[in-house]
Amino acid sequence: MIILVVALGLRVAWMTNRSVIIENEGGEYAAIAGNILSGRGYVGQGEITGKPQIFFPPLYPMAIAALALTTRDTEIAGRIVSLAMGLLLILALYKLGNHTYGRRAGLIVAALAATHPLLVSLSILVQTEATYIALTFSGTYLAIRAIESRRLRDFLLCGALYGLAYLTRPEALLLPGIVAVLSPIVAGVDRAGFRRVVQGIAGMFAVFLLMAAPYVTYLYTQTGHIRLENKSAIQLVINENILQGKNWTEAHFGVDDDLNEFGAHMGDVDGRIINTANRSTLLGSLQDADKAAVRQARNLAGAAKSNYFGGPLLVSLALAGFCLGAWSRRRAYVQAFLGLMVVGITVSLFSVEFFWPRYSYILLPFLLVCGAHAIDKISAWVHRALTTPWQPARATFASCAVGASMAAGVLLVAARANLAEAYDDFGTNRTGAVFTKQAGLWLRDQTPREKVIMDAGSAIPYYSGSEYVALPYSSSQVALRYIDAKAPDYVVLRGALANQRPYLDQWAEYGIPGNHGRLVYDVGVSKEERIQIYRWEER
Repeated sequence: MIILVVALGLRVAWMTNRSVIIENEGGEYAAIAGNILSGRGYVGQGEITGKPQIFFPPLYPMAIAALALTTRDTEIAGRIVSLAMGLLLILALYKLGNHTYGRRAGLIVAALAATHPLLVSLSILVQTEATYIALTFSGTYLAIRAIESRRLRDFLLCGALYGLAYLTRPEALLLPGIVAVLSPIVAGVDRAGFRRVVQGIAGMFAVFLLMAAPYVTYLYTQTGHIRLENKSAIQLVINENILQGKNWTEAHFGVDDDLNEFGAHMGDVDGRIINTANRSTLLGSLQDADKAAVRQARNLAGAAKSNYFGGPLLVSLALAGFCLGAWSRRRAYVQAFLGLMVVGITVSLFSVEFFWPRYSYILLPFLLVCGAHAIDKISAWVHRALTTPWQPARATFASCAVGASMAAGVLLVAARANLAEAYDDFGTNRTGAVFTKQAGLWLRDQTPREKVIMDAGSAIPYYSGSEYVALPYSSSQVALRYIDAKAPDYVVLRGALANQRPYLDQWAEYGIPGNHGRLVYDVGVSKEERIQIYRWEER
């Protein structure tokens, strides 16, 4: 309880001091929630993600919508949902560590999860990571219990939590399969309960499919095909663009000289998703998978040993924790399960030609669980080595000091890392962020009431309650023609996002060429803080 209270205090303090504006994808999730509440249906910010939305799974935005009935603010609701899930993750990791390695290891991993800067940050973002990771590890704890107890109830609860994880992010599709593979093996070794395991696996899949069915039905009504997800279709479009030599931003937002929209988030996004999904095959999606496997494995390994996680110290502790101590039957299948999950995470990236740091976040709890076991074992070894009949307190003090030093070392390394510099979801220039929110709220009060805004980011369109159309990645002249074709009401130039398009630096300094727009809002002194809003007028 004390650990959870400390965790809550840290997250509330961080939310109060750091959460100035909504995060990149957060605007889409919050917009979906707002549109659900207003009766517009499952629709996000507009053209950039398709109308209706068939890319983002529904659990997180629906949770935001439900909570927003009380908070009356979808951004605050999104942060509270992530906060609650961040606390659930701490409880899940305590249960997992306690079940596998003992109570002291459980308390250590709970303390690490409660205070780790990356997990604290994730717990206040309007993003799916906190929810997905918490549901995944809660389901994993129940899966391990089910494998051990063979109780139908545990299998059913596992299926429910994995179903909720799938409704948060489609990668969770792999998780029930791991349970189905490992459970019969453990039952076979024990020569008992095989029938109960088969019944449990069937029940788990039944609950999982029951929870997935409404979303799959929704995707079928929108696409005309049975689909479990559409994320892979968008990734395939991005992959094709990258393989053609385009950079990451161009692959997402590119427009050619003839105004053909080839970027994954430009133009008819729903049509592109449906067409790509219909022509894609498993073999095609795994093209060049051997190269991707090596590349993504290196990316994940680099992320795991990065300072944002805890540096080489945490990796060393995790490897030691994975190997140290006696290998009981329980420990063997638990670590086999965790190992299969890591393999599954890596395999899920084989069809992706790009890498976001957020893909690696789910690795951190694995490292913390095994690292906590190492801290416990090393502290116990110190205690045994120093215990004497005449000075027992010295051994206790020394073992606690060693354990606390190792845990503090991990946290200090992570705390010294600049999360905002590495991952744009973890903060920004505070003054610029305040200006961004103020600009969005100012736009909300402008005419017309139903506005279309072109921008390189989603925050201002979210705060203004407008439809969002992305500025194209192209030359300046092509961008002007494209904006004319889209005929927005306003065009926003944010200095903090000037590197996202080739022409934004020039436009911010000299104005939009050719009298295409009338400057109606200009705030900020430094380049990063400056925000300019142009009223686009027909020529």
